[in-house]
Amino acid sequence: MAAAVVAQFLWKKFLRSLVDSESELSGAMNLFSYFEAIKSVLVNTQIIPFSLEMLMPWNASWEMSTYVRANAYPSELNYALAECRIFANEGREINKKVLVYSPSTVYFLLKMKRRLTTLKRKFVILVSNAREQKERNNTVKRLGLLTQEKVAVKENLEEIVVLPNASTLEIHELLVDTDRVGFTPIGIVGMAGVGKSTMVQEVLTFHRVSTEFSPIVWLCLSDIIQEKELVDSASATWVSISIVTCILDKLGEKETSISGLGLDSLLERLNHILSAKRYLIVLDDVWHTMEFYSDIGHNLPEGEKFGDCLSHGLPKHCGGAVIVTSRIREVAQDMVGQNNVFLARPWDKGWCWMHFRSFVTTKAEGFGEEKRFSMSNWEIVQKIENEILDQIGGLPSIAKALAELIVEKRISETDDKGYLV
Repeated sequence: MAAAVVAQFLWKKFLRSLVDSESELSGAMNLFSYFEAIKSVLVNTQIIPFSLEMLMPWNASWEMSTYVRANAYPSELNYALAECRIFANEGREINKKVLVYSPSTVYFLLKMKRRLTTLKRKFVILVSNAREQKERNNTVKRLGLLTQEKVAVKENLEEIVVLPNASTLEIHELLVDTDRVGFTPIGIVGMAGVGKSTMVQEVLTFHRVSTEFSPIVWLCLSDIIQEKELVDSASATWVSISIVTCILDKLGEKETSISGLGLDSLLERLNHILSAKRYLIVLDDVWHTMEFYSDIGHNLPEGEKFGDCLSHGLPKHCGGAVIVTSRIREVAQDMVGQNNVFLARPWDKGWCWMHFRSFVTTKAEGFGEEKRFSMSNWEIVQKIENEILDQIGGLPSIAKALAELIVEKRISETDDKGYLV
């Protein structure tokens, strides 16, 4: 495959150039560490998304998006490294102090560091996609399957459901897929702290999602629905009305205009507002099955009166979408259908450690350069890597919280120079 050959060539070119440029970009410029960080994203996780295996897709949409990224990102990386080396060589004959403190130099360094930080994030997403693709390929091979669709197999007389892995790119591709028409329901399930809501938030930052979908509404159902409120039909009706009212409120409807309306009238108002719009509604942290919001993909037949189902308030012919997050697979399946549910998995140790270090760096940078996380502190963290990973358990939320806690504790005391003791 030509894409794999080109991508591998660009990656190897970067590695060779990086070795040659260590002395040029180290020291006062401090750019070498940024390129090393990007390199570690791929090397430390042992996932190089430029090989033939990683570029062997199970579907055409994955193929196109991966080909574009697998070639564009290494090219961008090589261009950035070349620019830095040219800049460093041009400054060799200039006095060191002038090089470090001239406005043009400071501007170049700040701009390049921001550019490399952004590029690193792109590689993190690319590696995540490739890693998950590899895991899914392995699952298919292990089960002897021919496709990468979600499957159910019989094992020991019990049904084992294999869900496709959730990723920001996978969800993004589903939302913006031009071949999909009508309505797109998506469910993301996973244990607490695994990053379901964070994944959706990242998807919403993608340019095509933020520009093609409007309005975008985020509703946390666990804030509305409580266990005690589902004990009778009257309570269920109250919860249903509260959900629709909250959505209308986020769409700008004044309370005075909807106060006192029945559930059917509220759903009709919602349907009218969303008609001819490519809306995106996120129903976050759903805990319970409820007839009101089950089967949200159901299309209200033309001419039929609005009833008491949330699906009646959601137009199905204008490209709208609903994303549901839940810890319980059955809840998500009841809402979006079995074929539209994805599983958010905990990170493996390599991926988890890379992100933990990134969280530490981000938190430390927030304290300012004079209180940077010193090498001695990194050495301490490195010594207790296994203990830290055991505490994290592959959960992104715990990794971030623990990283922030460690940095705050180590930076709480500084010496007279402002560096960590």
